[in-house]
Amino acid sequence: MELELCENKFYYDDTEESDEEIHIVVRRRKRYTIRQHPDFFNTYKNIEFVRRFRLRKRTVQMILNLIKERIRSRTNRNHAVSPLHQLLLTLRFCATGSFQVVIGDFGDIHKSTMCRITKKVSEVIASLRPQYIHFPNSNQSLRQTKQKLYDIARFHRVM
Repeated sequence: MELELCENKFYYDDTEESDEEIHIVVRRRKRYTIRQHPDFFNTYKNIEFVRRFRLRKRTVQMILNLIKERIRSRTNRNHAVSPLHQLLLTLRFCATGSFQVVIGDFGDIHKSTMCRITKKVSEVIASLRPQYIHFPNSNQSLRQTKQKLYDIARFHRVM
């Protein structure tokens, strides 16, 4: 914060012969800047996008359609972070295993904002679990699932 000597000088007159000066220090407010968040969705081609976020653009768009109303900011004041930007930053955090401050720098947002975004988006995505993750409900489907997991990754006795 800058401190600056004001041009106005005041004289304190205790007696008529006194010429003491009083200088007033004015604190200048920090200039308000509107940050333009990077547009990752349109900046990167498909291959580069998958390298950075571990999902295809079409998949991200599908997830966004499911959660955008729940992660949208209630206000548009101060140019709130868009749902797409929130989702992409959370995906980047999960995909890289990096620190929130690093991902915040990547997305041009503060670490504390990144922390709130990560928590909110992760909870909303986790709440979709019952719709998309099901445990096999019969012995036959359980055996088929075990076999598929073995065929994919050679995992023995997974379930």
